[in-house]
Amino acid sequence: MSLATSEGFGQEAFRKIGVNSFTQAERAQKLMSSLGPVGYDIAAKEHEANEQGYRREFIVDEPLSLPHFYYCFQNELYSYPVKHDLVKISPSIHPGERDGRTLAGFKRFEETTFSPGNQVTLWYSPAGKAGQTPPFDTISFDSGRLYFNFKTNGNESVNLDLKVKEDDFPIDRILNYLSGTPEKSPDLFYYLDHPIGFSQEAGDFLSFLEHAAEAVGIPDDLPIYVARRNDADRQTHTWGQVVKQLREFLTRAVDKTVKIQLPLTPVLAADLTSAETIEERIYGMMHQFMQQTGRRTLSLYGCSATSIFNLEDLINPGAKIITAGLDLSGPPNIFATVYRLENNRSEEFVCPNCRKASPPPVGDNCPKCGISKDAAKEKGMKTC
Repeated sequence: MSLATSEGFGQEAFRKIGVNSFTQAERAQKLMSSLGPVGYDIAAKEHEANEQGYRREFIVDEPLSLPHFYYCFQNELYSYPVKHDLVKISPSIHPGERDGRTLAGFKRFEETTFSPGNQVTLWYSPAGKAGQTPPFDTISFDSGRLYFNFKTNGNESVNLDLKVKEDDFPIDRILNYLSGTPEKSPDLFYYLDHPIGFSQEAGDFLSFLEHAAEAVGIPDDLPIYVARRNDADRQTHTWGQVVKQLREFLTRAVDKTVKIQLPLTPVLAADLTSAETIEERIYGMMHQFMQQTGRRTLSLYGCSATSIFNLEDLINPGAKIITAGLDLSGPPNIFATVYRLENNRSEEFVCPNCRKASPPPVGDNCPKCGISKDAAKEKGMKTC
């Protein structure tokens, strides 16, 4: 299947499995045609990172991402040590996300990161509405994201992000404590606009971070995130646990002789530009995880509520999926709009009668106007 003829196949993948495989394949082709052998190396590494991230974020549903090395050129972040627009991070943030507020906040995050004296920078993207204009007006992020940037040597930095269930964990108290902001800051969006810089070296900062929850009176056993929350093997993660893992990941990332990621099957250049192959490999990861854990069904956390697969379906997958309809450019990275959309969104229900949006889940009646699903059908309206 050629890149040109795979567009429909790939673009339909976004909502069901959370990946626009056509966009990934198109990007790989652009990298290789623009940068030659270096482009292939970048495309292969991006492919590996995408698969590792997918398994960790969607399938296993871990709260803390793997560490990523990003690079500074003229006070801007790049995903690879090449000063080229194809690996520049800021274009990957859609200007429509939160009506431009996310992109503006990221620019301030870069400024804070490269401010003289700062060694660590935090930035927070809250849960909630993704924007006021289509398609963001019908999308909500179901978890907050706490981003970490740790400077290392030269122009390198290690970057990670942490999913936070704001309904269960008072992350605002920790952010207020870390920033020295008055206890009642306006709201969590304050930290989307105002990244926090620290002069401590990474080790000292992490020691400070470990005691932050205790300092603001948060119980040791209060979960910051519950992985696979609807499954029998769900796992709770506390602040102390994720900070400990953050320290381990950072130590191992800086020691580049230690490989954190699991080894994956090498991929050919032709496969990097095939949307169909990209999806098949994802289905293969899902099938493998189900076999390893004895599952007959698998829920993908971060996709829509309908993203539940049966083991039999994954032997010969043929899912037809709805496109997100977004023009998203830039390198894959933890700050990208597509990253938040892929594994952190829930799409709102829009009533066919009153046209008002409500966050999921909804029952058989619209929470706004009260019309039932059956009544809407009788009026000839399209229902889910």
